[in-house]
Amino acid sequence: MAQTRKDLRGRVLRKGESQRRSDERYVYTYTDPLGRRKYVYAQDLVTLREKEAQLLKDQMDGLDIYVAGKATVNFVFDRYMSLKNNLKPTTKSNYLYMYDRFVRDTFGKRNIAEIKYSDVVQFYNYLVEKQELQINTLETVHTLLHPTFQLAVRDDIIRKNPSDGVMAELKKNLGMKTGVRHALTIPQQRAFIEYIATHPIYYHWWPIFTVFLGTGCRIGEMLKKFPTMKTLGAEKNAANNAAQAAAPAKCCPEEGISCCVEEEKIDFSKVQIEPLFADSVDFETFSKSDFRAVKVLACEAVPKSKKLLKFTLNDGTGTERTILSGIHAYYEPEELVGKTLLAITNLPPRPMMGIESCGMLISAVHTEEGEEKLHLLMLDNHIPAGAKMY
Repeated sequence: MAQTRKDLRGRVLRKGESQRRSDERYVYTYTDPLGRRKYVYAQDLVTLREKEAQLLKDQMDGLDIYVAGKATVNFVFDRYMSLKNNLKPTTKSNYLYMYDRFVRDTFGKRNIAEIKYSDVVQFYNYLVEKQELQINTLETVHTLLHPTFQLAVRDDIIRKNPSDGVMAELKKNLGMKTGVRHALTIPQQRAFIEYIATHPIYYHWWPIFTVFLGTGCRIGEMLKKFPTMKTLGAEKNAANNAAQAAAPAKCCPEEGISCCVEEEKIDFSKVQIEPLFADSVDFETFSKSDFRAVKVLACEAVPKSKKLLKFTLNDGTGTERTILSGIHAYYEPEELVGKTLLAITNLPPRPMMGIESCGMLISAVHTEEGEEKLHLLMLDNHIPAGAKMY
């Protein structure tokens, strides 16, 4: 027979409720419509259950709004995403990022039952003319909005999909063409590989492109095999690329193709670090900090914040952990998914932008020519989630 869960005073707790021994706070754990683990906190059990009741009421109110045809585009999109259980975490994260960036705070707030074909055309024109979106990016936005409207059609919330035919009309009016894509011929592949191999900046991509052309792998598949790959041409790598271009290269022919191999030289002469602490810390105090390896399941920018990134982490406990970190100036969310990081997990929860951050990610910080530099401490991916650091 399953053992009944109780709080520290011996009171029986309901499903999803728990009490932490560290600070005696009560926690209610639930899953939102997008399948994400969420938490509600309270200092006492009565307050926690009042919050649970309000949460249930809010969820039921949202369902009533949907059935009455008063739902916004955002509501239906979130409902649509909650049904996509077969999406890979990286794909789902990219979808949410595109929607949040271009739709949620503008077009997404409109009542879906009131949107007409012309409204969608005007919105797409706005994205092209004002936001200067390219055709491929606009098509990605369309692949999110079209099935959102289609779900509302199938649920009898609206009669027709207002986004039907919009992309064809837009391309015709603006003279936009995606063009026909053709595979590179064998001579073109050889010329491209030789150019990459002998280029003073891009030479280090030679092995990756060789595998791309030889196997036909997509970038998403390649990222699983090479999780430390960086985006080509990223601004954050510009300084590093310039330094590598200035370094001497050693070229060696391999199977008729030139490949350049050079040793990376890192200049630390202009680095400034903070002085070491003069005060000592006894071992017992230090050992109270719980350092753990964590895996990044998802990462996204926090709305209305220029600095914060929200990390959804696997800390080895089976319960997802949320940590916020102000490092958006140094990293983009998508490049951190799948990484193994180091975190302190026993810090008290700290509310930031309405979200509770449960822990802190460890970074290395220094100053170089008056500019602050930051690097997240990334661990070997062979280290399992929850491994304790000593």
